[in-house]
Amino acid sequence: MKKVTLFTAIILTMIFLMGCATSPPGIGKDAGPYPDNYKELVIGYLRPMLYDPYSLKIERLDPPKQITINRAGCLSPIKAGDSVWSGHFIYNAKNRLGGYVGFQHKVYMIQNGRLIKLGPAGLHKID
Repeated sequence: MKKVTLFTAIILTMIFLMGCATSPPGIGKDAGPYPDNYKELVIGYLRPMLYDPYSLKIERLDPPKQITINRAGCLSPIKAGDSVWSGHFIYNAKNRLGGYVGFQHKVYMIQNGRLIKLGPAGLHKID
């Protein structure tokens, strides 16, 4: 019985890991045309996530630059080799208590006219 359980666990792990396989660099999706409406896309995506959407203050919203993803997470909508339009922005908004939480540094990624990822700037360089 233990062998059957171990075998099943190994097979399920292999299936899960195959889903995380990335395509070789350079074979990914195209970024699409330059997104002239990047400001509207970012603000439209961000506002519904805020407690007080009308308190949103954008300190900086950089125009996007085309990049190629080197590696991506397993559950990410973008994969290694994909091209995206990416930029940084800095914003501040109020919390439930009515106070501003402090400036947040974020990165956004647009592909084919859709904002597909919005996340922390992390190790991305902000000039």
